[in-house]
Amino acid sequence: MQKKAAIELSINFIVIIVMSVVIFAGGIFIAQKMFSGADDVLNDLDQQSVARIESLLDDGARVAIPFKTRQASRGESAVFGIGILNILKTPTDFTIEVEFDSAYDGDTLLCDSSSNPTGCTPAATSWNTPDDWPIYDTQPHTLKTNQKDVYRILVKVPDDATSGTYIFNVKVTYEDSPGNPISYDPLRKLLVNVP
Repeated sequence: MQKKAAIELSINFIVIIVMSVVIFAGGIFIAQKMFSGADDVLNDLDQQSVARIESLLDDGARVAIPFKTRQASRGESAVFGIGILNILKTPTDFTIEVEFDSAYDGDTLLCDSSSNPTGCTPAATSWNTPDDWPIYDTQPHTLKTNQKDVYRILVKVPDDATSGTYIFNVKVTYEDSPGNPISYDPLRKLLVNVP
């Protein structure tokens, strides 16, 4: 009788171990699936941003950037959305321009576009100054009269960036004649906080 009980106990123990391993492996698989797509989601505009941009454009804004401040750690990216509504009487080509302005750590100027753009990264080279952080479509976007569209601006923070708040200027322009860009809306600012 004791041998039978010992065998039953051993079989129950083995079944519990096998079930635990299967559940653990399933949990790891599900977690990996969830987190592997996280970067793609973070580098794209969320539905809340798109809805807010469209709402601002529906209310008559020519250019809409609802969320102007983002946080991005070193090696990560911040995504901003910008919407444009063409209120001109003809189909028009609009161009988005993003330029680095300045960076601060509290009240202390770290660097700026005119005097010291390389001061924001310890090992600054021509390819990792804040001028090169924004990634966006630089081509003109044709919009018909009263047409609106939403675009993405990605700011990629390098691994060696200095902590601080980085300010970028955003301009939307159009040309009334070749080579004559005209500002479509006042200059906007984007802020990226690097902890």
